[in-house]
Amino acid sequence: MSEQFPANVRAVRDAFVAKVPVPAGGPNPADAAFEERCRAWTRSLAQQIVFSTNDRSWGCKNAGGGRPQSKDALAHQVGGNLFGFDLLFGVGTGSPSLVPSPSGEDITGQVFMPVDPVDHLGGVPASGPASGPASGPAVAPPTSDLAGRVAVLEAAVKAADSKLQDALRTATEAVTTAQDAVRQAQAAMAKIATLRAKGLIDVPIVVENLSRARAKGDVDLALE
Repeated sequence: MSEQFPANVRAVRDAFVAKVPVPAGGPNPADAAFEERCRAWTRSLAQQIVFSTNDRSWGCKNAGGGRPQSKDALAHQVGGNLFGFDLLFGVGTGSPSLVPSPSGEDITGQVFMPVDPVDHLGGVPASGPASGPASGPAVAPPTSDLAGRVAVLEAAVKAADSKLQDALRTATEAVTTAQDAVRQAQAAMAKIATLRAKGLIDVPIVVENLSRARAKGDVDLALE
């Protein structure tokens, strides 16, 4: 099964190539840096196609298994099928040429890589609702580990909340202990005041007796 290169997409491709020429001047055989230039060029073309046609079923692709984006192929998601269009010929030579009329080959089973609409030509995007790829081959996940970062943040928040709750419990217990001590002191003072009012206790005499006992070593009590 194959797919023809749509006329509107070909027009965008031709306008893009006129402004952003096919990468050239690489070593023969091409090195990793030149291959990355070709990937970036292919990705930019896919972004322009999505912007100009308002059709998100176009993008890039990789062969799966964690392999990188194709250096020279567009991808088109049609229902449950994925088609690949080879745009360049001879990337490995460092001086690739444009394939005039690429044909879409069925590559279902490889991975569709969506791209954002980006205007590299300064044009006006097509009107109408944006369309996207239907369910089918796996779509490449975002490159950023957002889920992992969120999980780390959630764990940090839970740990901080646990420490805060422990601190609040400790503070509450300390306040309760202090309040109990104050109540006991107030009760003792009230009892002493009652005894003094009744003439049943003479505080100065008690203090003097305690001082003497302390001097003799009969009692170890600090007198304030």
